[in-house]
Amino acid sequence: MSKATSKLLAELHGTLAREMKKILEEGVTATNQDGEVVKLTPGASHMNVIRQFLKDNNVENLSVAEELNAAAPKVQLPFTQTDEFGLPN
Repeated sequence: MSKATSKLLAELHGTLAREMKKILEEGVTATNQDGEVVKLTPGASHMNVIRQFLKDNNVENLSVAEELNAAAPKVQLPFTQTDEFGLPN
């Protein structure tokens, strides 16, 4: 078991959350082939770590999912015939 204090762990948690927020807002720093420092969009690994951090902390925002669903275009597909299972063919 860790000998870290609750205060230290809380500070670490807060620091991690702030760094993740910074990554989302500002991107990540990398060096290109010419040796120039550039900002890049966070990759899948960053996004997965942030997603898991939110999930582990029971953070969810259902209103975002509802907004995305409402904004999705409603497409009517032209299928008129169905097979024996009721699926379009």
